[in-house]
Amino acid sequence: MKTSLIVLATSALLLSSFTTSRNRDTKFAAEKTALQVIDAFKHESAAAYVALFPNLVDFHTIMGLNSTWYGSNLDAAKKDFADHFDELDRATFESFQDVIMNGKVAGIDWKSIKFVQASLDAEPTKSIDAAKLTIVFTAGERSYSLCIDRAMWIRGEFKVSQFIELK
Repeated sequence: MKTSLIVLATSALLLSSFTTSRNRDTKFAAEKTALQVIDAFKHESAAAYVALFPNLVDFHTIMGLNSTWYGSNLDAAKKDFADHFDELDRATFESFQDVIMNGKVAGIDWKSIKFVQASLDAEPTKSIDAAKLTIVFTAGERSYSLCIDRAMWIRGEFKVSQFIELK
Protein backbone atom coordinates (compact mmCIF):
# COMPACT_ATOMS: atom_id res chain seq x y z
CA MET A 1 0.00 0.00 0.00
CA LYS A 2 2.79 2.45 0.93
CA THR A 3 4.64 1.59 -2.27
CA SER A 4 1.52 2.29 -4.34
CA LEU A 5 1.08 5.69 -2.73
CA ILE A 6 4.73 6.58 -3.29
CA VAL A 7 4.57 5.52 -6.94
CA LEU A 8 1.31 7.41 -7.42
CA ALA A 9 2.67 10.56 -5.75
CA THR A 10 5.92 10.38 -7.74
CA SER A 11 4.01 9.91 -11.00
CA ALA A 12 1.79 12.88 -10.24
CA LEU A 13 4.82 15.06 -9.47
CA LEU A 14 6.59 14.00 -12.65
CA LEU A 15 3.54 14.64 -14.81
CA SER A 16 2.93 18.05 -13.28
CA SER A 17 6.58 19.03 -13.72
CA PHE A 18 6.47 18.16 -17.44
CA THR A 19 3.28 20.15 -17.88
CA THR A 20 4.75 23.11 -16.03
CA SER A 21 7.96 22.88 -18.04
CA ARG A 22 6.09 22.92 -21.37
CA ASN A 23 3.85 25.71 -20.14
CA ARG A 24 6.93 27.67 -19.05
CA ASP A 25 8.60 27.04 -22.43
CA THR A 26 5.62 28.37 -24.41
CA LYS A 27 5.29 31.39 -22.12
CA PHE A 28 9.01 32.10 -22.51
CA ALA A 29 8.72 31.74 -26.30
CA ALA A 30 5.64 34.00 -26.40
CA GLU A 31 7.44 36.64 -24.35
CA LYS A 32 10.56 36.39 -26.51
CA THR A 33 8.51 36.93 -29.67
CA ALA A 34 6.55 39.73 -27.99
CA LEU A 35 9.77 41.55 -27.11
CA GLN A 36 10.94 41.23 -30.72
CA VAL A 37 7.59 42.58 -31.93
CA ILE A 38 7.81 45.51 -29.51
CA ASP A 39 11.33 46.23 -30.75
CA ALA A 40 10.10 46.23 -34.37
CA PHE A 41 7.34 48.70 -33.49
CA LYS A 42 9.67 50.84 -31.36
CA HIS A 43 11.90 51.26 -34.42
CA GLU A 44 8.93 51.37 -36.83
CA SER A 45 10.69 48.62 -38.75
CA ALA A 46 8.37 46.62 -40.96
CA ALA A 47 11.41 44.60 -42.09
CA ALA A 48 12.08 43.53 -38.48
CA TYR A 49 8.42 42.49 -38.08
CA VAL A 50 8.33 40.59 -41.39
CA ALA A 51 11.51 38.76 -40.32
CA LEU A 52 9.40 37.23 -37.51
CA PHE A 53 6.93 35.82 -40.06
CA PRO A 54 7.36 32.12 -40.99
CA ASN A 55 9.65 31.69 -43.98
CA LEU A 56 9.04 29.50 -47.00
CA VAL A 57 10.93 26.57 -45.44
CA ASP A 58 8.60 26.75 -42.40
CA PHE A 59 5.53 26.59 -44.63
CA HIS A 60 6.98 23.76 -46.72
CA THR A 61 7.68 21.85 -43.49
CA ILE A 62 4.07 22.29 -42.44
CA MET A 63 2.91 21.12 -45.85
CA GLY A 64 5.20 18.09 -45.62
CA LEU A 65 3.81 17.17 -42.21
CA ASN A 66 0.33 17.29 -43.75
CA SER A 67 1.36 15.44 -46.92
CA THR A 68 -1.61 13.05 -46.74
CA TRP A 69 -3.87 16.03 -47.27
CA TYR A 70 -2.02 16.94 -50.48
CA GLY A 71 -1.50 13.38 -51.69
CA SER A 72 0.44 13.16 -54.94
CA ASN A 73 0.03 16.93 -55.41
CA LEU A 74 2.45 17.89 -52.61
CA ASP A 75 5.28 19.03 -54.89
CA ALA A 76 2.90 21.04 -57.08
CA ALA A 77 1.28 22.58 -53.98
CA LYS A 78 4.71 23.56 -52.61
CA LYS A 79 5.61 25.19 -55.93
CA ASP A 80 2.29 27.03 -56.09
CA PHE A 81 2.71 28.22 -52.51
CA ALA A 82 6.25 29.41 -53.28
CA ASP A 83 4.94 31.33 -56.30
CA HIS A 84 2.48 33.21 -54.05
CA PHE A 85 4.59 33.51 -50.89
CA ASP A 86 5.54 37.12 -51.69
CA GLU A 87 1.85 38.05 -51.36
CA LEU A 88 1.89 36.86 -47.73
CA ASP A 89 5.07 38.79 -47.05
CA ARG A 90 3.50 41.90 -48.57
CA ALA A 91 0.30 41.46 -46.52
CA THR A 92 2.40 41.13 -43.35
CA PHE A 93 4.35 44.29 -44.26
CA GLU A 94 1.13 46.21 -44.99
CA SER A 95 -0.59 45.10 -41.78
CA PHE A 96 2.43 46.32 -39.80
CA GLN A 97 2.30 49.69 -41.58
CA ASP A 98 -1.45 49.95 -40.90
CA VAL A 99 -0.90 49.39 -37.16
CA ILE A 100 1.89 52.01 -37.12
CA MET A 101 -0.39 54.52 -38.85
CA ASN A 102 -3.42 53.75 -36.64
CA GLY A 103 -1.21 54.08 -33.57
CA LYS A 104 0.05 57.48 -34.66
CA VAL A 105 -3.54 58.61 -35.22
CA ALA A 106 -4.31 57.41 -31.66
CA GLY A 107 -1.37 59.46 -30.36
CA ILE A 108 1.16 56.66 -29.81
CA ASP A 109 4.80 57.70 -29.90
CA TRP A 110 6.18 54.34 -31.02
CA LYS A 111 9.72 55.17 -29.90
CA SER A 112 8.53 55.44 -26.29
CA ILE A 113 6.52 52.21 -25.98
CA LYS A 114 7.28 49.81 -23.13
CA PHE A 115 6.52 46.09 -22.99
CA VAL A 116 4.19 44.99 -20.16
CA GLN A 117 3.24 41.38 -20.83
CA ALA A 118 2.43 38.71 -23.38
CA SER A 119 -0.36 36.16 -23.23
CA LEU A 120 -1.79 33.36 -25.36
CA ASP A 121 -5.43 32.47 -25.80
CA ALA A 122 -4.45 28.77 -25.82
CA GLU A 123 -1.34 26.71 -25.21
CA PRO A 124 0.01 24.91 -28.29
CA THR A 125 -0.78 21.20 -28.10
CA LYS A 126 1.06 20.05 -31.22
CA SER A 127 4.58 20.62 -32.52
CA ILE A 128 3.06 22.98 -35.10
CA ASP A 129 0.06 24.93 -33.87
CA ALA A 130 -1.42 28.43 -33.78
CA ALA A 131 -2.70 30.74 -31.06
CA LYS A 132 -3.68 34.36 -30.55
CA LEU A 133 -0.73 36.24 -29.06
CA THR A 134 -1.69 39.38 -27.16
CA ILE A 135 1.08 41.84 -26.34
CA VAL A 136 0.30 44.55 -23.80
CA PHE A 137 2.43 47.69 -23.87
CA THR A 138 2.30 51.24 -22.60
CA ALA A 139 2.79 54.50 -24.43
CA GLY A 140 2.86 57.42 -22.06
CA GLU A 141 0.17 56.85 -19.46
CA ARG A 142 -2.01 54.57 -21.60
CA SER A 143 -2.03 50.82 -22.12
CA TYR A 144 -2.56 49.24 -25.52
CA SER A 145 -2.56 45.74 -26.94
CA LEU A 146 -1.24 44.26 -30.13
CA CYS A 147 -3.28 41.17 -30.94
CA ILE A 148 -1.65 38.77 -33.37
CA ASP A 149 -4.21 36.24 -34.53
CA ARG A 150 -2.85 32.88 -35.71
CA ALA A 151 0.66 33.33 -34.33
CA MET A 152 2.29 30.06 -35.36
CA TRP A 153 4.09 27.75 -32.94
CA ILE A 154 6.89 26.17 -35.01
CA ARG A 155 9.93 24.32 -33.69
CA GLY A 156 9.57 25.72 -30.18
CA GLU A 157 9.03 29.35 -31.09
CA PHE A 158 6.22 31.66 -32.10
CA LYS A 159 6.11 33.31 -35.51
CA VAL A 160 3.92 36.33 -36.24
CA SER A 161 1.15 36.48 -38.81
CA GLN A 162 -0.25 39.14 -41.07
CA PHE A 163 -3.30 39.27 -38.79
CA ILE A 164 -2.28 41.97 -36.29
CA GLU A 165 -4.55 44.53 -34.69
CA LEU A 166 -4.01 47.45 -32.32
CA LYS A 167 -6.47 47.68 -29.45
